[in-house]
Amino acid sequence: MQGHLPDRQSFVQLMRDADAFLHPNSHEPFGITPLEAMAAGLPLIAPNCGGVLTFANSRNAWLCEPTAESFANAVLAAFADHAERDSRARTARETAEQYDWSLIARRYFDLLNSLHTSFTK
Repeated sequence: MQGHLPDRQSFVQLMRDADAFLHPNSHEPFGITPLEAMAAGLPLIAPNCGGVLTFANSRNAWLCEPTAESFANAVLAAFADHAERDSRARTARETAEQYDWSLIARRYFDLLNSLHTSFTK
């Protein structure tokens, strides 16, 4: 267990040192850390249910049933084919870029503005 990291650089280094990111929580409502792992280019192994499906799919992650055996098989699959791992990692980074905070904030304010406009007409 790593515990609290004191700064962003420590978190980035931890991600760089990892070979993959396993996210076993099938009840996570969104999952910002798996998304950060995708941005770091790590293979994401996650359950095929829950909030992680907001952004994770079979093109950018290894999704599996939320069981130990399924996770073990997904890890083996992630490391069985280097070209496939690289392809999914590239797609994962592209996916993560869509969730950049500046883009999300802009979309949020655009939504608020459109709602305001529709209610003031």
